[in-house]
Amino acid sequence: MRAMLFRPFRIKTWIKIGFIGWLAGGFASGGNFNYQSRGSWPGGHELDDVWRKIYDAMQSIHLREFIWIIVVLATIGLVIGIFFVYLFSRFRFILFDTVISGNADIGRGWRRYRDQAHRFFAFWLLYTLAVWAAIGAIIGIPLWHAYKAGVFHRNASIGTIFTLLGSILIGMVLLGILFAIISTLAHDFLVPLMALDDLGVDQAWSALLRMIGREPLAWAGYLGMKVVFSIGAAIAVGVALLLMALILAIPVVLLIVVGVLIAKSAGSAGIAIGIFLLVLFVLALIVLWFLIVIFCSAPVVVFFQAYTLYFFGGRYAKLGEILWPSPPPIAPAFGVAPPPAV
Repeated sequence: MRAMLFRPFRIKTWIKIGFIGWLAGGFASGGNFNYQSRGSWPGGHELDDVWRKIYDAMQSIHLREFIWIIVVLATIGLVIGIFFVYLFSRFRFILFDTVISGNADIGRGWRRYRDQAHRFFAFWLLYTLAVWAAIGAIIGIPLWHAYKAGVFHRNASIGTIFTLLGSILIGMVLLGILFAIISTLAHDFLVPLMALDDLGVDQAWSALLRMIGREPLAWAGYLGMKVVFSIGAAIAVGVALLLMALILAIPVVLLIVVGVLIAKSAGSAGIAIGIFLLVLFVLALIVLWFLIVIFCSAPVVVFFQAYTLYFFGGRYAKLGEILWPSPPPIAPAFGVAPPPAV
């Protein structure tokens, strides 16, 4: 799989792989608290004053005046979110096809795994809704109990507020760990099963859970090592991006300084043109930085997908045959008769 990146080395290929990986993603209930408590808290009086100011500011906001704006923005956000979930589902299969074939061809993967990607999209959309519902329950139920208990009144103790937020935070952490495991198993292993055997989501889950049940420690090790590798990859990519930022900083600063001096010398018209050019320059800089980010992430994308495939290939025969094909039988030498059949 190194041949895809280095034999030969092409900037276009790295950017395409990084783009595929970018689109492939490659982002408890409330406790039984004594809400009526007015116990002491370090610096309690000062913090209570701060809370009361926050409460007064929230009370001064009339949401009814902005309800249509909120509805429109929420609808736009929902449509955009669903669109990116669809792209994520399609590009998970494109990423699989890219690494397994050693060729970054978006069109081939888009056509070849269309039906499987649509099934995965339906599953991932329902899964995403379940995640948001769980988040809403973890946040909403404690807040509702707190509201019914009068925690959000003006005389509420800041200690009580922090206790409430602490319970929500613990629930969110536990939920995050659970959903991180489910998400990793889904997009790492359901995709190969659905791609190669054309399975439905339920069939792929059943096959995957049987594999996990046979050697749970190996799968736990896979998840643990993926966390370790993710930390290392984040550090490596961060250092690479820092170096690129330092390299870009000098010419960018020089261009800005020269542009400001030219604009000032040209009068008011020059300032207006300079602002327009500055906007174009900033947009171009954003596009350039995005290309740099996905370029630097290309090796990480290939590494993690290869790590997944080689781990899974030892447990999934059809994938293993693609990764480690059997050598063709050796043809007999010319003029030598084959051994007689027994």
